[in-house]
Amino acid sequence: MGSRDPDHATLHAPALPVVIAFVAGILIDRVVDLPFPAWGGLCAVGLAFSWLENRSQRWKSWGLMLFVACLALGGMRHHLRWSILSPFDVSRYAEGEGQSVQLVGIIESPLTVRAADHSDMTPPWMQVDRSQCDLLCESLVSRQATVPVVGRLRLIVTGHVLHANVGDRVEVTGRLVMPRGPQNPGGFDYRKYLREDGIRCLLDVDHPDAVRVLQTRVAGQLERLRTRMRDECEDILVHHIDRVRVPLAMSLLLGERSALPQDVYDAFTESGTMHLLAISGLHVGILAALLLVTCRLLKLSLPATTVVLLLGIAAYAFVTNHRPPVVRASILAVIAAAGWPWFRQVGGPNLIAICGLIVLLINPTDLFDVGTQLSFLCVVAIGGAAVFLKRWQNHPLRSARTEWLFEPHGGLLQRTLRMLVEGYVITAAIWVFAMPLIAARFHVVAPIGFLINVLMLPVVGVTLWLGFITLLCGLIAPWLVRWPAAVFDWFLSGIQSVVDTTAELPGGHASVAGPEDWWLVGFYSLLSIGILVQQKVRFRDWTWHAVGGWTILGLALPLLPQHREGLRCTFLSVGHGCAVVLELPSGETLLYDAGMFGSAQQGRAIIQNALWERGINGIDAIIISHADVDHFNAVAGLLEAVPVGTLCFDQSFLDFEQLPVAALCETASREAVPIKLLQAGDRLQLGGSDVELTILHPSARSKSNRDNANSLVLRVQYADRIILLTGDLEEDGLAQLLNTPSEPIDVMLSPHHGSPKANPITLSRWASPGNVIISGGELHSDDMLHAAYPDAKRVLSTQTSGAVTCEIAKEGTLSIEEWNRPFRVNQEND
Repeated sequence: MGSRDPDHATLHAPALPVVIAFVAGILIDRVVDLPFPAWGGLCAVGLAFSWLENRSQRWKSWGLMLFVACLALGGMRHHLRWSILSPFDVSRYAEGEGQSVQLVGIIESPLTVRAADHSDMTPPWMQVDRSQCDLLCESLVSRQATVPVVGRLRLIVTGHVLHANVGDRVEVTGRLVMPRGPQNPGGFDYRKYLREDGIRCLLDVDHPDAVRVLQTRVAGQLERLRTRMRDECEDILVHHIDRVRVPLAMSLLLGERSALPQDVYDAFTESGTMHLLAISGLHVGILAALLLVTCRLLKLSLPATTVVLLLGIAAYAFVTNHRPPVVRASILAVIAAAGWPWFRQVGGPNLIAICGLIVLLINPTDLFDVGTQLSFLCVVAIGGAAVFLKRWQNHPLRSARTEWLFEPHGGLLQRTLRMLVEGYVITAAIWVFAMPLIAARFHVVAPIGFLINVLMLPVVGVTLWLGFITLLCGLIAPWLVRWPAAVFDWFLSGIQSVVDTTAELPGGHASVAGPEDWWLVGFYSLLSIGILVQQKVRFRDWTWHAVGGWTILGLALPLLPQHREGLRCTFLSVGHGCAVVLELPSGETLLYDAGMFGSAQQGRAIIQNALWERGINGIDAIIISHADVDHFNAVAGLLEAVPVGTLCFDQSFLDFEQLPVAALCETASREAVPIKLLQAGDRLQLGGSDVELTILHPSARSKSNRDNANSLVLRVQYADRIILLTGDLEEDGLAQLLNTPSEPIDVMLSPHHGSPKANPITLSRWASPGNVIISGGELHSDDMLHAAYPDAKRVLSTQTSGAVTCEIAKEGTLSIEEWNRPFRVNQEND
């Protein structure tokens, strides 16, 4: 029979093993997907045996069985959220290509506007805003009958929906589709993102008039109240803050980033201050400090102060849509404040564990949300830094040189220096805990942020105080609002200036591929062990040495010279556009075209994520085939985001009457990227002696008035295999290419996205392609081109296959893999 150990860590933090078990259950269910009855049975068995062991006072067995029961509860909760689907769920009527439907439902969330990309690189006819919200479905209307349905979907409407609000019952006509998963390496999994929010399908609507209000205000009273409060806050800011800084103010105070310009977002990211725009524990803590100071000035009693603090934090969490970091910070503050009237305090580890348990009970999929992960990592880091500072202050062998810092009655300079030291110690702890995850998920490291965040904290605190006071005055005393608003606007301008300046500093930030997942798992596993064994000196020292060694390994891996086995060519799925990544055996990387119809920012993100997924931090050369924006509108963003060695194109590309061309050349000049003009017969000095990169078209003497006909054609030869990249080649340009000597092509990019006009039978006879890849094009263009290329082994389209990767081994074996069909087809060298 065991005995209780009063010094055991779980007695000081009894919620810690509970949340560990709960997390383990969530992870197991995500990986294994056990049926709900299995989880329920395991939970019942665990509870039954824990009751028996408790009666027998076998405490170790009792704890083990209770752990099993909590693990099963975590699995059950996750299974309910992630896997259980009603037989009447609306997603069961969704098809991959979509079908036209008429749905009746209730608008569940505020209608927000996703602003279009209005940059020079996006075609004007595609610069269309979209409205979106969540719809709680009630029935699906057809000619034969009305079918009752349940579940939620994401409603996306082209244009601005101004006549419907939260809680309205609406009838919507649109196309019901399943969200697509990632189509490229490292791509954003939109399907998984929506599923974690309890949504499994989309309703795509072409016009706001297709949304018809049947009844107003039938549900969602709380959500309407929240929306009205947020709208009133936005009106206050719009009327009293410079309109240029209103999106920044909305993001800083309410976490609303939908209207934030991309350049402002990038500046905060590159300066290491992005956390200021995501409502988190920092904002809740600064609000709590403001409330405490106000209560102190009003000389309120401790119980009254507690009530004011709880109500203020709850109201802020409500207005900011109770995001997981806000919920975590609010729970921390509420539990801590709730014990003040009775002079009771909950221990730090136990408090964090309780917060984590509540957050995961609300939504267990938040365990996989990077914002939630960073939120808890930061609070653990702050707690660890606080313990370190306390031990340092009380350590008997502390250096005499630092003794004066901790004098209780020091002067202003001493207190300021002590606060700086403490601030940088806490910031260093946050960096150790959070930076690997930030580098892996956001692909940026900003050392400048380490320096300026501590210095900016007092300014940020005052700015947030002024912002909260501005909103409060605007709501209850409008005649007073202009004075705090003016000062708030001035502080916002100062923060914006500091952020813009630091973002431009050389060496202040770097775009990185980031560590791989296996390294992250090892790092955070060792870090967790190190925290849990703090009381055991021998294990603690060993663990922290292991953390240091693992960190050195992670830093050293990217510095190793890159030598690849063979050549890898990936045709990325960018919709109607083109982006081909060539990874050469020498370790160099070449990009042929980088663009798409639509958002230039989206195209840049697709290419960057694919590069980072392969551990590539820079591009040695970018070749632009011709001056159509769907082939180069992502290039300017890439020049600004990643190191690029050379930018290459044909002389005919330099048509400065086209605004995107002029903007790209200006960006190349600003980023000091050299430009090289290419023509037929030129060879690129990349890839080493084993790879030949030759331009076949256009020649210096044969130029066309049409951009497509001037497309640069790149021939890539390695290990007796040939890849031909053709851009949008057609008409007279195609005729000129067909007059050159022919040879069998192993992999050919279908000209002009598979257009029949650009893929005549004469091209098939000239190239005899073994494999034809279509970049984008019509949904069934691969089927249509089978007739044009009857001898091709495979005709694939990135529209249906996702990214298509062709690998040529040193011995000449060609393998082709489709992203959406993860198996590889090998073709031996003939």
